Amino acid sequence: MRIILSVILIIFLQINLVAQHITPRLICKLPDSIPESSGLLFSSANKIFTHNDSGDLPRFFAIDTLGNLLRTIYLSQATAVDYED
Repeated sequence: MRIILSVILIIFLQINLVAQHITPRLICKLPDSIPESSGLLFSSANKIFTHNDSGDLPRFFAIDTLGNLLRTIYLSQATAVDYED
């Protein structure tokens, strides 16, 4: 009985998560040095890491939720080829 209840609970939670509707909202405009953001990582309540798509230098950007560039991190001995893949 416990296994059946666990399976039902797992199925219910998965359906419930899929059924949620999230409305995206604009939180900031990215700096001009990030013309083609190709991935985002929210590392804290106020810091986001991103990178440009392939063809840019191998670097990551730290920005805040207002769009201010906090730091540029260059990767040595790397090639910028679709990191998110």
